[in-house]
Amino acid sequence: AQAYLDQLERGDALSTSFVADLAAALERSASRLEDGARDEDLAARLESLSVALEEGSGDAIAKKRRAALAETLSGIAARLR
Repeated sequence: AQAYLDQLERGDALSTSFVADLAAALERSASRLEDGARDEDLAARLESLSVALEEGSGDAIAKKRRAALAETLSGIAARLR
């Protein structure tokens, strides 16, 4: 997830505020998963971010990366449930 986020950020495909929000959610997710904890609120937040990514625009490469990141976020959300 972090690699896709970095690529999209470098390509200016995401707003600064979205990148910050997503980075914070990923950091929190990593911590929760490391502890083996469940977090329904965080899972719901990741799903919301996933939907926002899928609705975004950009060139073909950015769209492919956005879709891959959205899918990854959904997978992380599932693991947090």
